[in-house]
Amino acid sequence: MLRPPIRRLLCSSAPAGASLFRGVWPIMATPFRPDEAVDLDGFRKAVRFMAAAGADGVTITGVLGESNRLTDAERESLIVTAVHAARTAPRPVLTGPATASAAAGAAGAGGERTAAALRPPLRVCVGTSHAGTFATVALSRMAMELGADGVMVTPTKEPAPHPPEALVELYAAVARGCPGLPIVLQDHPASTQV
Repeated sequence: MLRPPIRRLLCSSAPAGASLFRGVWPIMATPFRPDEAVDLDGFRKAVRFMAAAGADGVTITGVLGESNRLTDAERESLIVTAVHAARTAPRPVLTGPATASAAAGAAGAGGERTAAALRPPLRVCVGTSHAGTFATVALSRMAMELGADGVMVTPTKEPAPHPPEALVELYAAVARGCPGLPIVLQDHPASTQV
């Protein structure tokens, strides 16, 4: 359970009643070639696959996305690739009782489906954790400027355990540095004790 100051911080970054992070958001692995270079073509294909499969969003460069192996330039390339692939990938048609009336209402005179029945573009959440607060804010700002829909931040690894005030300050610094950008708090007890 989050302490009240952290809950207020999170709730203040999104409009009342709105939630960007609904549905299925797979955490993407970062593919590498045998020479340890990032495989951007493989990554692009994986993001497009998730879009075609009906995922609501993808999360990239998080703890499970090999972020500790990435340079800042590689992170930037992955964000650009993911955002472009997400925005241009074909999306499946919405189905089911909740969308049947919307699709019928959006149909033309001949009953054909229109774009109103398609899922919205795939969204991208970017893991922006780093060893310190300033670097985390800088990576979060870079993700925002490159078109990310949100960021996911893990508490810094040093020093652990974290006093509640330090956690609030970390997330407040990201919120101040990236006004309006949704922030996901990622726990990772194995490395942060949070």
